[in-house]
Amino acid sequence: MGLLTPSKGLIYAILNSYAERESGYWKLRDEDIAATRREELNNIYKLIEAVGKRLNYTTRKQDKLLHWEENGNRVRTFNVLASALLGRAVQDAAPDTIIVIPGGRAALAAYQQDRAPSLAARLKKHPLVKYRLLRTLLKVPILTRETFEEQIASDPVEKSTGQMMMF
Repeated sequence: MGLLTPSKGLIYAILNSYAERESGYWKLRDEDIAATRREELNNIYKLIEAVGKRLNYTTRKQDKLLHWEENGNRVRTFNVLASALLGRAVQDAAPDTIIVIPGGRAALAAYQQDRAPSLAARLKKHPLVKYRLLRTLLKVPILTRETFEEQIASDPVEKSTGQMMMF
């Protein structure tokens, strides 16, 4: 094994993030098939826009970023990811940026933060929000700007509780 060979832990964190074991083989999860994930990304953009509208923000899309604005001023930025490329997401992120990831990437995100303290420190400035939380927010009857902040902190990214398999 060379210096750039990933650890077994990282390999399994990635496999468990994108695939599932089936009859002794790894199979890409249905939600991670490219067309399905693209459709899901489009739905998440619509959800963010709907939540923003409910909170009386206007939404503006800029490349892959979504901005909530009030009176022409940016209030929040959402960087919606299909992957767990968090280092790239926080690299040039504005201070008001929320990083949105699929729930299936949460354990991989937690693994990355455990292994890279500098990444964990940068992510403290940018909340990580799972797709499922955004779906839930639309159902919250008393959602306000203040409760929005509480809600996005209510579903933290955590390590996988499953036992990793050994080679």
